Amino acid sequence: MVQPTPVQEGCIPAVLAGRDAIGTAHTGSGKTAAFALPILQKLAEDPFGVFALVLTPTRELAFQLADHFKSLGAGMNIKVAVVVGGLDMRTQSKALADRPHIVISTPGRLLDLFESSTGLAKGFSKNVSISLGFCQDGERHSTGKGRLGCPGR
Repeated sequence: MVQPTPVQEGCIPAVLAGRDAIGTAHTGSGKTAAFALPILQKLAEDPFGVFALVLTPTRELAFQLADHFKSLGAGMNIKVAVVVGGLDMRTQSKALADRPHIVISTPGRLLDLFESSTGLAKGFSKNVSISLGFCQDGERHSTGKGRLGCPGR
């Protein structure tokens, strides 16, 4: 990479500033680097415990993203855990218990692990639980259109 792509120019400064960013671009335009590089930059400043959760719709994309994070963060000795359906849940629970820096998961499998292990859910922040559709009362609420969320969010 010599010069950032348009999606990277638009997203990286916002993410580094702690703001939400949505970027759309064609295949091969650097979308993964647009969110992975700021995550790795912030992780380098405070490399402790689970730092980022990346939710992705498919297993294949989860493994692709993991490869990109490992490649981009090669000099940082980062630990990445991939949590997807079709693999042993106990092995994945252990990988999460080992506190990787980056967790890349499909929402369904992460939700399954949270529901099957109370200790695992306690190890993650409230915000991660909310992003999976759990609220402070421990219940899941539908926000319509097939989405889960918390009232008032």
